[in-house]
Amino acid sequence: MKKKLLLLAALLAVVSALRAQPEPFRWVDPLEAGPVVHGVGWEELRSGYVRLPECAHGVVREIVWNLSRNAAGVSLVFESDASDIAVRYGLKEGLNMFHMPSTGRSGVDLYARDAVGGLRWVAPDFPASIRSDTTRYVFSGISYRPEGVRTYEYHLYLPLYNTVDWIQVGVPEGAQIRFLPETRRHPVVIYGTSITQGACASRPGNAWTNIVERELKLPVVNLGFSGNGVLDPEVLSLMARIDASLYILDTSPNLTRATDIEPRLLEAVRILREKNDCPILLVEHSGNVGESASEAKAFFRQANAQVLSAYWTLQQRGEPEIYYMTHEELGLPMDGMIEGVHPNDYGMRFLASGFEKKIMEIWRASKTARWDN
Repeated sequence: MKKKLLLLAALLAVVSALRAQPEPFRWVDPLEAGPVVHGVGWEELRSGYVRLPECAHGVVREIVWNLSRNAAGVSLVFESDASDIAVRYGLKEGLNMFHMPSTGRSGVDLYARDAVGGLRWVAPDFPASIRSDTTRYVFSGISYRPEGVRTYEYHLYLPLYNTVDWIQVGVPEGAQIRFLPETRRHPVVIYGTSITQGACASRPGNAWTNIVERELKLPVVNLGFSGNGVLDPEVLSLMARIDASLYILDTSPNLTRATDIEPRLLEAVRILREKNDCPILLVEHSGNVGESASEAKAFFRQANAQVLSAYWTLQQRGEPEIYYMTHEELGLPMDGMIEGVHPNDYGMRFLASGFEKKIMEIWRASKTARWDN
């Protein structure tokens, strides 16, 4: 018994000593620096981690409102000279899904841009602690290049399919960190489905919308609502309040069984045009849902025929600045799918490349687009 008591006392002493060790990081709440949240379409959202403003509550459908609490496309940007960076945050929902890992649904992703524009992915240390109460990532051993570079501009992408309750970024004592407000205006606003929201990227930076934002250096607002990108007039009216450079309507995957896609798209264009004359891009269903081995799964082509009909109707009306993207231009390969519905990381890269090419084509052709990067 005495030996057991001595052993217990020794263990308690070790635990006490560990707890007494100083925390290696100095923690900073980004929101204490002001309205610094990036990737949102309304000014009031720059002080939070959600995607629709409070005025939408009770106006949009409840499921859309709930999905808008997810942080897809939302990011923080900061400058730092730290050799180690940590992130800790609280979540409100489940950590993973059957077809999407915790690192994509609930994780964060860090990229760094150096003084000469070089883009660097910062890999986290693992195992990371992904939990609903406090999730924690550590990025250690960061070095600064080229020679003479002392800081990076970091882009921290937040979870794609989870709601962030709070977040803190930690750096060692003596290291600098400064959160940067969004100064770019006229975002690309994307209204879409679960694919737009980010399913099923393995980490947030691999969602096609985040790739486009990062590589084209354009502000992007992600309004992808899983299973609910159906051209709701209430969502479109909110979108029309954003002074966008380009609207992308990528809702076909949630409308494949609908027979009224053309009138929905025509009404969507009308609503957006009430406030904004910027380009509008209509997008076909990306395809590759298994149709190569099953003709029955080529039903998406019926939806695409309706999208194309809407485009030609708008052309015949003389509606300016309407652009079109085919599923061939999206180029989604059959190896780029998870389960015949959502792209994996490989598929996300194809989608991003297709959209980047199309956005640049619109940029060269448009007479009204306001590009500010």
